[in-house]
Amino acid sequence: METPRRLSIQYDRQDRVYYVGEVVRGFVILDLEEECHITGIELKLFGGAEVKWTDNRGKDPHQRNDKKLNIEHNVEEIYFKRTMVLWGKGRVDNNHDEGEVLVAGRHMFPFRYHLPTDIPCSFEGVYGSVRYYGLSTLLTKCSKQNETTLSFFSVLQELNLTYETLGGVRKQQDTTIRSCCRSGRVTCTVAIPNCGFVPGQSITANILVQNKSTSKVKGASLALKQMVRYGSYDSHKSRKVLWDAQHVHVGHVSPEKCQRWEGVTLDVPCIPPSRLDCCQYIDIKYDLVFRVMVHAHALTVTLPIIIGTIPQGHHSSHNWEYKVQHPYPGAKNRCVIVDGTKLKDDPEGFMSTFKIYRPSNRGKYPELECSPGGARRFLTDSNEEEEGEEEEVVEEDEDSETNV
Repeated sequence: METPRRLSIQYDRQDRVYYVGEVVRGFVILDLEEECHITGIELKLFGGAEVKWTDNRGKDPHQRNDKKLNIEHNVEEIYFKRTMVLWGKGRVDNNHDEGEVLVAGRHMFPFRYHLPTDIPCSFEGVYGSVRYYGLSTLLTKCSKQNETTLSFFSVLQELNLTYETLGGVRKQQDTTIRSCCRSGRVTCTVAIPNCGFVPGQSITANILVQNKSTSKVKGASLALKQMVRYGSYDSHKSRKVLWDAQHVHVGHVSPEKCQRWEGVTLDVPCIPPSRLDCCQYIDIKYDLVFRVMVHAHALTVTLPIIIGTIPQGHHSSHNWEYKVQHPYPGAKNRCVIVDGTKLKDDPEGFMSTFKIYRPSNRGKYPELECSPGGARRFLTDSNEEEEGEEEEVVEEDEDSETNV
C-alpha cells in the first residue's frame, strides 16, 4: 500500500554540486493523495565534519572480567546549520493546534541558502567525513507522526596550482645488500619535472635503478599514495590511513645490472584535493612512491606532490567535467542520525563528486572534411583560453596507521 504523502528535496542542479560561496537553491516537494492537516514544512541545511574511531586497550585492570577496554574518539566540526520554516507555523507546543489543511496534489516550497566561503570540500573516508545535506521535515501536531527526508549534496573548493610553489623533484635512496659471497649496493633514483597535478592529468616519472649486488631486484612499482590523517581534540591521538589511489608495476633488475625507465606514467583519478583546507580534524596528503624488493626488504623513494583542482598557469579550468569520487576502500555509507534514528540518503545512492580535468590538444572548432591542410586546422589551446569566458570560482606521540 502506497503512502498517502511523500516528501522529497529537489535541488536546482541535477548533479547536486556546488562551490563554496555559491547559492544552493531548490524545492521541498510534498505529494499528497488526500488532504492533510500539518503545522509546517521545515528544512535544515547542514554542513560539518565528523571523525570517529575506537582504540582497543586490552583488559580493564579495574574489572574482574575479561572485557576489553575500548576508548572511543569522536569529534565534530560544524560549518553551518540553518533551519528554515518554508510553510506554516513550524513546530508548535499547543496540543490543540491542528495546523492548516493542504489539499491533495503536489506542493512545492522554494528555498535558497548562500554557502560560506570558508568551508572544506566534501570527503568520504574510513574514520571520518565532510558531509553536506538537506533534511526536510513534515511537521504535524503529533511529533511521532512527523515525516523526514534526507538528501546530500557535494561542495567543492578550488585549489589553484598557480598559487602553489611547485617545481621538479629528484630523490635518491640506497641500501647495502650483504650475502655470503660479498656485499653490494642498490641505488634508486626517481625524478619528476613537476610536483603539482589535478585529476585527469598524468604523472610522468624517470626512474633509475643501479643494482651493484649479486641479488635480483624485483617487484619494482610506482604508486600514487593518499595519506589521510584523522585527528581529535587531543593532539596526541590520531589515525592514519594509507591507500594506493593508482599503481603500476615497472619490472625488475638483474644482478650487477643498471635499469632505466623513462616516462613511466600514472593517471591521476578523481580524488579530493590535498590538505582539505578549512577542515581542522582531517588532513590529506599525496606522495609518489617508487618501491623495490631486495630479498625480504623494501627500498622506497618518496616524492611529495600536491593534488589540486585547477592546473598550473590557469585561472580557471575550461576542460573539465564532474565525476563521482574514485572508489575508496572502507568508506562508510552516507547516513546521519537524527533523534536516534538512522536516516539514509535517497535510493539511488549519492556519493561525493569532484572535478576531473580533461586536457585537449584541439581547439573548439572541429576539422573540416574538405580542409586544405594542417595550417589552419585547429586553434591553439592558448587562443581557446583567451576567447573563452572565464568561469566564476568563488608532532604526534601516538599514531595508528592503516593501509587499505
